[in-house]
Amino acid sequence: MLLRVLLAAIRHETNSFSPLATPFEAFFPEGVPVVGAGVLAAHDGARTAFGGLLDGARAAGAEVALPLFADALPSAPASPATLDRLIALLLAGADAPPDALLLDLHGAMTLADGSDGEARILRAIRARWPTVPIALALDFHANLSEEVIHLATIVCGYRTYPHVDAYDTGRRAARLLFATLAGELAPVQALCRVPVLPQMLRQVTDDEPMRSANALAQALTDGRDVVDATVFGGFPLADSAVTGPSVVVVGGARREAATVAARRIADVLWAGRARLADSGAEPIEATLRRAAALAPPVILADCGNNAGAGGTCDTMSVLAAMLAAGMCDIVAGVYWDPDAVSVLQDAPPHQAVTATIGGRHRYADDAPGPLRLRGRVRRVTDGRFRALGPVYPDMLIELGTCVVFDVGAATLLVAQRRVEGFDAGMFTHAGVDPAAARYVLVFSRVGYRAGFARYGNRQLLVHGPGAAAAARARLPFRHLPPSLYPLHGGAPPA
Repeated sequence: MLLRVLLAAIRHETNSFSPLATPFEAFFPEGVPVVGAGVLAAHDGARTAFGGLLDGARAAGAEVALPLFADALPSAPASPATLDRLIALLLAGADAPPDALLLDLHGAMTLADGSDGEARILRAIRARWPTVPIALALDFHANLSEEVIHLATIVCGYRTYPHVDAYDTGRRAARLLFATLAGELAPVQALCRVPVLPQMLRQVTDDEPMRSANALAQALTDGRDVVDATVFGGFPLADSAVTGPSVVVVGGARREAATVAARRIADVLWAGRARLADSGAEPIEATLRRAAALAPPVILADCGNNAGAGGTCDTMSVLAAMLAAGMCDIVAGVYWDPDAVSVLQDAPPHQAVTATIGGRHRYADDAPGPLRLRGRVRRVTDGRFRALGPVYPDMLIELGTCVVFDVGAATLLVAQRRVEGFDAGMFTHAGVDPAAARYVLVFSRVGYRAGFARYGNRQLLVHGPGAAAAARARLPFRHLPPSLYPLHGGAPPA
């Protein structure tokens, strides 16, 4: 019998402290819903979680309906009403109950009232289709509640940070769901949350304590009591009652065994809590001095500007410090400044022009504000390219109009839309070669490590200001769990 599967994505990693609003239109590149054939055109062949779910459904011979692909860059909480509009589009994808649902969700969607976005999605689906199996492919930074685990049949997440296994995660989730449909698996799930407010730069899966936790998860996976295990790092900038790391185990039958395994893995993270919560921050100038001593190209990642965590890609403190220090041969971007793009894109080719760049969103510790720079426009692109990988290979990235602006000591890329600096294609699509630069300044926290590894291992994190900065003492949390290390001492995972 031909299986009918509904495949959709509603993705938002919420930074509760970002100045950027998240209206309905933010979930779509052109501000209007992407459905059906439009979803397939944009995402077929992409090595993303959605691409993995799609290929997994095809491998099972299923008929796939694609009602919605909604993906907003990290920003402030969306309203419940906005999410309800997206849910309505998802549910409109099938008149009759499908045989299964495959969902690409982020896992750290917190709504404006502090509630859990993913739980709201699943409650709406269960109200319509109470017994239809649901598989979730989640981001590594998911903040998970017991309700999500209860409402979903299968929960799988990325196992890497930087995220180089998103496609594999989609395939895992699809495989387990179709095994369930075939009667080969009777899944049970266990969740164990770890009461830590982590620093994202300490969640790298090649580093401790994540490395040991993942190693134990793999060692415990026996195909019977533990069929699948994911160690989630959590997203600390989402102000919610479930913020923090967690472990999800999909078991084959015995819930007690799955629960014991999840607890054992969670205990590894708890034992490493001091490192997991340490920012390791140093002044910008100290990092730049270290950079000057390295052979080129040196990759500098400004974490405060990171769009991948809700940053605005327009603070200028790091670039200003580099110019003040006499650094040159810099490639930097992508800066998000639609107003500057409007000025620069119409500038006469290769004639000097003055433009104000950045500083549209102000932060108390971003002293320079906007920079008034004089230079020449070298190139204007449509900002469309496929990611080179290994993070999200072949994913379509759309920056809008993108300008290459040469100001002498630095070549800046300025665009109409934000992007995290996890992929070198943002430079190479515009004819800019990072390998030829002395310094390459990107806006990322961890993703750049994989995306720019092709240029060597001379990589440094710069603690610039912004909505995605590591400093959390300034953040007015309201919804966090009551006992969370290091804010309240914490208690071992229960």
